[in-house]
Amino acid sequence: METIINRITELAVHVRRLEEEARRALYDRGDEARYRGLMRDKALSLLEFPDIIEAELTRLPAARAAAIRHQVGAFAYGAEKALRIDSVFYMAALLYPEDYREGEDNDLEVFLHCLQRQKAA
Repeated sequence: METIINRITELAVHVRRLEEEARRALYDRGDEARYRGLMRDKALSLLEFPDIIEAELTRLPAARAAAIRHQVGAFAYGAEKALRIDSVFYMAALLYPEDYREGEDNDLEVFLHCLQRQKAA
């Protein structure tokens, strides 16, 4: 479980870094192409993540592995859809609920905190 939590932590940090770099590219430099590329990288990271942790999931109890597989699969599904329709808006909105407020955790971070609490319990 520790390895999965570490991998999700790495992904969450990576996604936030991409988003911050994309924000600077768009708003500070007006570089829409760079912004689009970084949002695409974000979506690809989410899409590829289930394959990255699959080997680790096989080491967990079946029910816990299935729950994690389901959630990371949902993140990947949204990313695949955003990439398929080539929507930079959808790519940017990945992981953020409609009622999101700046400074709150995104859905990936909420999931990570949930796993951390479960591990501690």
